[in-house]
This record gives sequence, C-alpha cells and structure tokens, in this order.
Amino acid sequence: MTAKAIVNTTANTIAKAIVKVIAITAKAKATRARNKATTARIDRILQSSLPPTTGSTSPSGPSETVDPNSVVELIIARVGKAKEVEIINR
Repeated sequence: MTAKAIVNTTANTIAKAIVKVIAITAKAKATRARNKATTARIDRILQSSLPPTTGSTSPSGPSETVDPNSVVELIIARVGKAKEVEIINR
C-alpha cells in the first residue's frame, strides 16, 4: 500500500467516525426532546384530570370519576414512550 493510499484510507475512516458521532449526537438530542415533550404531555394530562368526587359512597369508599379522554391520552402517551425506549435499546 502506498503512502497516498494509507492517507486516503485513514482520512476516510476518520470522516466516517466523525459522521457517526454527529449522527448519534443528533439522534440523542432528538430523543431527549421527544422524552421532554412526552413527560410534559403526561404531566398536563394528569393535572387536567378531574379530581375524585365524594358525592356518592359505596361500601368500599367514595367513587372516583376520571375523564375517559384523559385516560386514553395518558395511555397513548405512555405507549409512545415505551416504543421510543424499545427502539433506542435495539
């Protein structure tokens, strides 16, 4: 192998490594942003849920009412978060 070939091979290897590091950094940044958005969404859903009502009581205690839409949104948000974690761990 000539000196020129060695230099070219080394330069290509370094360039590939730099591109990979940049891609990993960008992916990590995007993941952190998605996680932050998901956490904010879950917090918003939990805060907007209706508080328990004490209007009627059963033998087991007061009944609790939660907005079904909030429950569905919370489940969707958590499933989305779980899928992100699964994809990252692959």
